[in-house]
Amino acid sequence: RFEIRLAWARRDEAIELARDLGEKIRTIDYRVSLKDNPNQVANKLRSLLAISINEQTKWRTKNEAFSSWRNAIENLGILVFQTGLLVNLIVDTAEARGFSISKQPFPVIVVNGKDHPTARCFTLIHELTHILMDDGGLCDLHNPFSPSSSIDRAEVFCNYVAGAVLVPVNILLRDEIVKKHGADPEWNDEELCTLSKKFWVSSEVILRRLLILKRTTQMYYQHSRKEKKDQYPGPSYEEEGEIKIPTATRVTIRNGKLFPKLVLRSLANDLITTYEASDILGAAPDRLIDVQYAIY
Repeated sequence: RFEIRLAWARRDEAIELARDLGEKIRTIDYRVSLKDNPNQVANKLRSLLAISINEQTKWRTKNEAFSSWRNAIENLGILVFQTGLLVNLIVDTAEARGFSISKQPFPVIVVNGKDHPTARCFTLIHELTHILMDDGGLCDLHNPFSPSSSIDRAEVFCNYVAGAVLVPVNILLRDEIVKKHGADPEWNDEELCTLSKKFWVSSEVILRRLLILKRTTQMYYQHSRKEKKDQYPGPSYEEEGEIKIPTATRVTIRNGKLFPKLVLRSLANDLITTYEASDILGAAPDRLIDVQYAIY
């Protein structure tokens, strides 16, 4: 509840700052409905986000993948935040993987900061689809196979679009691993892990895409989800260990770049004071210069 209230407050702050600056606030005209073809929606989103497959496959780390998708979404005028990592602010992933506010201007996407970066990539596109449907809200990214309500149908649709954006069908089918695999519906861990790292998604997302493409069976997919813990490319947080995060890094992790840029432009134009900027961003006044260097 705190994170939801905070997201609304930040959005209000962003609108007020942009208007005081006299800046034109970007809005997104493209709209999506459940009647649309999800593959066509995915193609449109790839175009809007302007991330090529060549760029995607050159990312070297999971954090680079997440930052790239996040920056592309922010370039559309969407605020992207993450939930806190401090003990009293942690949101369990079982409670929510993310949520969104679809109202224009400055729609908002919030992803769970404790989730794996590649899972957050999926959440970003999932929530972006909700925004384009004008259907923001809280999501746990459940995956019902027999959706019984409009909410379930929306979740399945957004999952499909997210998978199609992150793992385009034509690229997946042309991959050497997929071509060599043949018609066998069972995929080993090495194949799935290699493909998941290429696209920076979880192994489950890869298997779901293979299911949609009829390169595996629903029975095998269900069995795999039940028997195997999902696998993500790159080390987990536990393997990385606890590290002290510099203030500027913490501010950008939490707030992205779009929101802090608005705050710093307002400060530079004397529309707010140093202490107001410090309070909004949660950074000491003498650290604001570090934040500026981090986002520009």
